[in-house]
Amino acid sequence: MTALRLPLLNPAAERQLAAHLAGVILIVVLAWWGGVVARRALEHVERRRAGENDLSWSRKRTLYRLLVSAVRYVLGFVAVVMALDLFGFHTGSLLAGAGVVGLAVSFGAQGLVQDVVSGLILMYEDPFAVGDHIVLPGGTAGTVEELGLRATILRGGEGERVYLPNRLILQVTNLSRRAPVAREIRLAFPVALPPEKVRILLQEAGAALGEAPEVLGVVDLTGTQQVWGVRLPSAGPEGARAAAAFREAVVRAAAAAGLELAGG
Repeated sequence: MTALRLPLLNPAAERQLAAHLAGVILIVVLAWWGGVVARRALEHVERRRAGENDLSWSRKRTLYRLLVSAVRYVLGFVAVVMALDLFGFHTGSLLAGAGVVGLAVSFGAQGLVQDVVSGLILMYEDPFAVGDHIVLPGGTAGTVEELGLRATILRGGEGERVYLPNRLILQVTNLSRRAPVAREIRLAFPVALPPEKVRILLQEAGAALGEAPEVLGVVDLTGTQQVWGVRLPSAGPEGARAAAAFREAVVRAAAAAGLELAGG
């Protein structure tokens, strides 16, 4: 039994269609490869700068990721236009009419446009960078993993990934950019203990922790105690831990020197 072959296309048209399809495949592969190259280049830079926490690198890393995202969008758009052009579509007319179509589409894509504009504003104003720990109204908090054109991705405290549209970031608290706050603590010693020994004791305790505390001297006196003030550089919750560690260092230093601390 002879198979029927429908003459849908003549040989010349088939060759032309095959050439067009090959061109489309080539365009798609090149666009995909361009995105891969951009992403691999970013990963290479991040590996070389791994462990650096300075603000300038954090900002550069954010800009690099935003640039990679923009490159991928542009490559995708160019690939679509070139593919349409291969099949004989008048892309010039399509692009010219995009303004009219865009006006209608914009009503359904207002959120997308707002996300992109907000992403550009965040890039320019730099309220946070990749690696910063931020808190948003409503309790959303996490470490910034990626700042893209459409959304910012956070890593939550339990390891979850939070995708946050950029237009929703209206107020943000950046916990990674807090200014150092001096924390003052007070320590009591027997009034009979010479002040010179107390000062040396406090300085040795700070040196044991790698700190340079500011010893304020005697800030209060009672019948049996002399109270010394010490100012430690600290920030947020780290300050409470630093104060506790300093007190422990004072106890160890006093025990090593055979000095008695005030009770009560």
